[in-house]
Amino acid sequence: MQLDQWNVPIQISGDLKSFEIQSKLECVEPGLCLYTVMLKSTEPDTPPQIALKWDWPGIQSLAIWHPTQGPRHNLSPIWGGPPLESRSASSAPVMSLYHLDGTNRLTFACDDALHPVGIKTGVIEENGCMGCELIPFAGQRQAASEFKFTLRLDVRQNPLADVLGDTCQWWENMEGYEPLDVPDVATLPVYSTWYSYHQIVDSPTIETECKLAYDMGCRSVIMDDGWQTNDDQRGYAYTGDWQPQRLTDIKEHIQRVHDMGMQYILWYSVPFVGYHSENYDRFKGMYLYDQDRSKASVLDPRYPQVREFLIQTYLDAQRKWELDGFKLDFVDSFRVPESEHPDAKPGRDMDDVYEAVDVLLKDVVYSLKAANPEILIEFRQSYIGPLMRSYGNLFRAGDCPMDVVTNRVQTLNLRMLSGNTAVHSDMFMWHPKESAEVAALQLLNVFFSVPQVSVKLEQITDAQRAMLKHYLALWIRLRKTLLQGKLRVSQPHQNYTYASSHDASNLVGIMYTGQLLNVVELHIPDHYYINSSAIPGMVLKSKRGMHAAWTITDCYGTTVANGKLTGQTLEHFDVPVAGMLHVTFI
Repeated sequence: MQLDQWNVPIQISGDLKSFEIQSKLECVEPGLCLYTVMLKSTEPDTPPQIALKWDWPGIQSLAIWHPTQGPRHNLSPIWGGPPLESRSASSAPVMSLYHLDGTNRLTFACDDALHPVGIKTGVIEENGCMGCELIPFAGQRQAASEFKFTLRLDVRQNPLADVLGDTCQWWENMEGYEPLDVPDVATLPVYSTWYSYHQIVDSPTIETECKLAYDMGCRSVIMDDGWQTNDDQRGYAYTGDWQPQRLTDIKEHIQRVHDMGMQYILWYSVPFVGYHSENYDRFKGMYLYDQDRSKASVLDPRYPQVREFLIQTYLDAQRKWELDGFKLDFVDSFRVPESEHPDAKPGRDMDDVYEAVDVLLKDVVYSLKAANPEILIEFRQSYIGPLMRSYGNLFRAGDCPMDVVTNRVQTLNLRMLSGNTAVHSDMFMWHPKESAEVAALQLLNVFFSVPQVSVKLEQITDAQRAMLKHYLALWIRLRKTLLQGKLRVSQPHQNYTYASSHDASNLVGIMYTGQLLNVVELHIPDHYYINSSAIPGMVLKSKRGMHAAWTITDCYGTTVANGKLTGQTLEHFDVPVAGMLHVTFI
């Protein structure tokens, strides 16, 4: 169905208050339209609570894609739950309905990535349509006499990755959404201290790990939670002072890591001030809400003192300790509470929490980049929307320790919607007694993102070390293809059974389940097919009479077989688990 011939009306319902409404549908090309809504009032007022609703024929719309949904892609009835919410520091205002062959049927997105936006689709049992809903201004309280937003509707039956990539580009061309530059080191493997050491860190141990990580190809280390407190209860009761309690020689420690050739990224939980921290009383009356479970309160960025404190904290640390980057955590905790904090005091210079967060993070980036133009700033799911790309240049998958399926799904989801922002895996780990082949699956399942390693490298087995060194070296050699090539994904509804990325020189394909049939693309000289499933063997589908040499290697990079294509359409190869078939066309 072409949108320029679309006869499915969009209904706008709700209380318009004093606002008058104007709307315009513009078809950019067949199958791609922009629906702009403008609300005007003679007097400033808070935005009306309205909803845009339409019924889309559920023809071949058999699964749903959303940026932060994780492994679940199934359809739900329209009455199945509340709309999903996106805002600057949580998710992105986009949703896709797609066919099981992985091609788009309807992707709709909103241009407002700053304020809360509700977004929903679900099956209407009475007519077999997909009910679609967009709720702008959800929770927005800033008064104005004019509000405007645009709904982007894409029904082109293109691969899902292409349609989401186009949506991403639409956002990044908007004023204020320009992505932050990505330094080259952001696209090289990282060593993270979190799963390997959690809060129990010290300088000598981490420096030993950094040396081993450098030898494997890592070029930066993320010092996670623990450096700033002697408390190891995994809460945030003592967070907010940001003094190095464990790393008492932090400046000298960072210099020693720099001397190894590694850059240093330091963790901060941005909004939290713990009940037992020295700074807690300092900011009384300037908290959005209390979080008793974490034993911390969430700062209110509408106070200039709060913004100045956070900006100066990061800037002082960067200058004193010569930091290369910051892992800014929990920014999604900045949200409008259900009710105002009982201790709130006067002194805010802004009314809107989300606009205050925008000002805060823009000023953080401006200050840090002024001191170091190559600064690294990491965010993690779910704060991975288009506006967040203007504040950070590393997007990491959300925490999913040892869960290869979730890590795979999250990194591929991020890749399709993040443009050139460096997408990183969640830190991967494995049991110390795991076989090298199974341990390799932790890395291979996130091969289309920058790997973050978080095992105790000094304690892994020789087999695990040989595997990790081999595949990290291969990843580094192919990283341009893996991160910047044309991404293709298969069967998102089954958590991506296969994915590939290719450029003019290389194609890298990874099968995650079963003996997938790989269709060879003739114009690319080198093909690397990796078996990231738990089943040995691989079937290659190619055109009859093709001439190519092939080599099979195991997870250590050791050759186990080689030969030439027989010219048959289907050929079976005994590729071991975590092994690779390399095909070179003659």
